[in-house]
Amino acid sequence: MLPCAPPRFYSAVLPLCGSAEDWQRQCDADCRDIGAIAQQLRRTALTIHPLVQRLSCKNQPLAVLECCTTLTALAEELEQDDIPAIQDKSPY
Repeated sequence: MLPCAPPRFYSAVLPLCGSAEDWQRQCDADCRDIGAIAQQLRRTALTIHPLVQRLSCKNQPLAVLECCTTLTALAEELEQDDIPAIQDKSPY
């Protein structure tokens, strides 16, 4: 019986640090992460909306009453402003 073969280690060759390929890889990762953050902000707004609606202090000028709207607006700003701003600086 043959011994088990050693595990294979596959290593992706990463581009050189500071190269255009490295910068593009990081840019793509940043855009994906910002998109994920925007999605999380929207999910959070949906989650807390029922809690905000239950508050009895709706006649007062409190920030808590605007938090769902603010989170949704921030998510839109990330997607419409931040991601394109990062992509515009791409070397490709």
